[in-house]
Amino acid sequence: MGNYTLFSLNSLDIFVIVIAILFVITITLLIIYIVKFKKYENKYNNIWAELYKGNLEEDMKNLIDSNKKTENECRETQILCSEINGKMIKCIQKVGLVKYNAFEGGNSGLSFALALLDSNNNGVMINSVYNRNFSNIYAKEIDGGIITGNITTEEDQALKRAMNNKSFI
Repeated sequence: MGNYTLFSLNSLDIFVIVIAILFVITITLLIIYIVKFKKYENKYNNIWAELYKGNLEEDMKNLIDSNKKTENECRETQILCSEINGKMIKCIQKVGLVKYNAFEGGNSGLSFALALLDSNNNGVMINSVYNRNFSNIYAKEIDGGIITGNITTEEDQALKRAMNNKSFI
């Protein structure tokens, strides 16, 4: 029985020592946690102090007003872009050019047929016939890709180039 009591006291001593060690570890971890928390709290406070040196409520109001102004400007820009897109349909977007010699024996190559079309293939055909003694310029209307009146081979080629949206030459 005496051995049993001695064993119990030793176990109790060990238990108290283990508890004391765990207590010291817990207190140490708590101190480390508090220090880290204060460090992060200071960083957080510094960030907010930098962001809002003035009145937070006033800054939020200014931000909302700025956002409303930006939304209005965006709407106005969208309306303006829609108007521009509507007008662009009627602008020259396709060009076809064919240079040629209008008369046999001439080697100037200064005559040309020029097709200028919008996105709906409406526009004008300009044909310039050049000779040493004279120069004539003709204009023909193009409606939906069709030239009114008689057309030359060069005008037909220029129209096809423009409708295929190929380069000038």
